Amino acid sequence: MAMTKEEHFETEKYRFYFRRLRTPVLERSPVIVDISSIERREVTDKDKHELEEFFGDMGKWESFVEVGKSLLQDLGIPLEIKEKERREFGVEKYKKDFEIIKRDESIMVTINLTDEESSRRVTRARGMLPVEEIREQLKNVPKWRTLKKTLCELKEKL
Repeated sequence: MAMTKEEHFETEKYRFYFRRLRTPVLERSPVIVDISSIERREVTDKDKHELEEFFGDMGKWESFVEVGKSLLQDLGIPLEIKEKERREFGVEKYKKDFEIIKRDESIMVTINLTDEESSRRVTRARGMLPVEEIREQLKNVPKWRTLKKTLCELKEKL
């Protein structure tokens, strides 16, 4: 089973590296996310918990943007939306396994489609989970969290 290395990104605390685990059944090849502390310290159970919550916010920014686009269209503001952009997002489409790898001072997350989502995509000739799909949703989690924090602060002031 060969692995291919993909690009990475960083948040304030963590560095995320993406790769695909090549399996005999390509449609079932999971995306692997290796996460390490930017401070290059040993990861802890607290890190694992924070990252589980981080992954739990996956797809929320994209769903918010889709709602905004729909609202604008309903208000009569024309938008050009490519059919490719019309997707449902959310963590419920994926299976995730968190594993703390102490020797590398990192956390490894294996992500694959749920059986239901995989079957749905196979009928649309898109059975394999793209690395970019996971990477882009994770890159948008900080945007979602900033928006959520701002809205909570506004609510307190009203």
